[in-house]
Amino acid sequence: MKTNYSQRFAISKKGHDKGTVYVIVSEENDYVYLCDGKIRKILNPKKKKKRHIKCLGANKISEYISEETPITDGRLRRAIRSFKADNEKLFEESEKETAPCREEE
Repeated sequence: MKTNYSQRFAISKKGHDKGTVYVIVSEENDYVYLCDGKIRKILNPKKKKKRHIKCLGANKISEYISEETPITDGRLRRAIRSFKADNEKLFEESEKETAPCREEE
């Protein structure tokens, strides 16, 4: 069964942007195109391999942005901020997993 990634929230698992929350705006073969409205705008999405992202549940951006209005960078930023606020526990757990280990002296 083929997964439809489009318009879902995703978090980067690899690269210098590790831990960044994006919205998947489109997909093609093994790649997805990601936007966050701040650094990666709608007109210049980031191309990333599907295996380097983690799709964050079944949440779609349509839960945060009305379908009648066009998706803009400002609306993307607000949707990501709202999504993070609604799913605080998910991000706390992912921060613990990605935090570097330090030995206590």
